[in-house]
Amino acid sequence: MEPKVATLVACLLLVRATTSSPAATPSNGNGVTNVPAALVATVKASRGGQKPTWHPINGISPTLRSSYPRLVQNLDERSAITYSRCAEALSQGGQQGGSKNPSVGKSPGAVSVYKKRADSVVRIMTPDGEGAGVVIDKSGLIATNYHVVENQPTACILTRSSEMQPAEHADIFVAHVIAAKPSADLALLRVPATALNVQPVPLGSLKAVRVGDDVFAIGHPLGYPWSLSQGIVSQIRPEFEVSGYFQSPSVDLKASVIQTQTPISSGNSGGPLFNGDGQVIGLVAFAESGGKQAVVQGLNMAIAVSEIDEIVKHPPTYVAPKSPALPKNASKLLGKELPPDSRFQEVDINNDGINDAYAVDVDSDDEVDFWILDSNHNGVADGLAINLAGSGPPNFYVFDEDEDGVIDKRGLDVDGDGTIDYWLSNAK
Repeated sequence: MEPKVATLVACLLLVRATTSSPAATPSNGNGVTNVPAALVATVKASRGGQKPTWHPINGISPTLRSSYPRLVQNLDERSAITYSRCAEALSQGGQQGGSKNPSVGKSPGAVSVYKKRADSVVRIMTPDGEGAGVVIDKSGLIATNYHVVENQPTACILTRSSEMQPAEHADIFVAHVIAAKPSADLALLRVPATALNVQPVPLGSLKAVRVGDDVFAIGHPLGYPWSLSQGIVSQIRPEFEVSGYFQSPSVDLKASVIQTQTPISSGNSGGPLFNGDGQVIGLVAFAESGGKQAVVQGLNMAIAVSEIDEIVKHPPTYVAPKSPALPKNASKLLGKELPPDSRFQEVDINNDGINDAYAVDVDSDDEVDFWILDSNHNGVADGLAINLAGSGPPNFYVFDEDEDGVIDKRGLDVDGDGTIDYWLSNAK
């Protein structure tokens, strides 16, 4: 068929509203609940003209120096890069909150679908924007649009259960992009199923879809998470073509789509389109805008389930884009041991007259590269803090609660206000 020249509005959220993330009172198990706030205050003081007093690194106790590498060995470069990108994405994220058990209207179909399937819809965040996805098998496989994760090796995943909980109980999961088919605007991501703990949703059949069927979309329009909308199937369009669907590099879309007037907005991309039985029959992808002269309403397209089924059964070879390099200070943190010419300054976090953190400057530039925590003053490192963006207040924390050398908690302070906003799952 002749390629259709269309003016499209991609549903990926690119312009985000900045809001406050849910606050948490972090604790590393040893009684220190104000570690992030104290370190933020320390950074502000040092940048306010208070010249820090630096000491040679060999002035740190031998037990602290020997216990530090045990924590660092739990941090590989790939994970650190992913966490830094999560922090960047979340710092620009959309609206927060919502009701765990919202009132969704009087339609029995809508109520049933939302109740059964909302928890299986995930929120996908990257430094370039956000969209939605749906868990489709027990291994933790997530289906979404390619344009949601375009040129991304990994993405941050939030589940509805974590989003609706206080941050001290919330997890962020790191998903790896494992397959992509740009010509169908589809991608597959994976998170270990044991970590995700979300029920998969069965795929429906395109052959069973009829014009006039009720359909339901769950996504995150304009960053408002887990929003439900309802509509009907307007038409089924096999082998629908759009010339220049992806501009760079130029890729034409050729895929079967379901046309629907179900209301969608930016942030719905990759979210599932359900039938009345709660089966996935498509992934919300784009809306027609019709150009400058046209007035278009309710002309929206979802990539059909037949295309999803094909990429699951025959996943294309996917070469993940190379991750950006870590900032210099993070590379220093992963150096496995403290360089002999490093310097440190002592920090009394809780103002009790006893030092419980050590700010480390590896290259003598008077900038703190990272912090080593010793919250119970026993000379054993029980935490680390660093700004994964390269400078400024720390935005990434790890805590070793039982001091066995294994990281128990990883937290992100995405807005630099001294509170942990999200806890990261330890799943690789």
